[in-house]
Amino acid sequence: MTSYLMTNQKHNLVVFDFEMACKSWFINYISTVLYYANHFPKKISDNDFESNFMNHFWIGYEQEFSIDKFERKWINKFLLYRDLMVYGFVTNLWSESELLPNQLKYLDKIQNSIKIRRKRQGI
Repeated sequence: MTSYLMTNQKHNLVVFDFEMACKSWFINYISTVLYYANHFPKKISDNDFESNFMNHFWIGYEQEFSIDKFERKWINKFLLYRDLMVYGFVTNLWSESELLPNQLKYLDKIQNSIKIRRKRQGI
């Protein structure tokens, strides 16, 4: 969730991304990048996109940091967590009786993603 703060009389705007303001595992940060990159329009399926994106991502990332292969297995769990968190946030924010078509489409996308990710986790 992003929050804003107006400071002093000049009304300078300070943006806080509380979602990323906490300390977490590097693999959670990586999963967050993948999660939001996956929201942009693309020409390949979501599964192919994730695989393709991560193959290229690791090439650049591992020039600076090393992530153990064991930790990489947590990506799907963090993606599921992100889906659940976003779904909970938007359903709390939006009134079900007044949803716009694009909001319904977005919720449907998240619900489908949750089903797929739960199946991958054996949940």
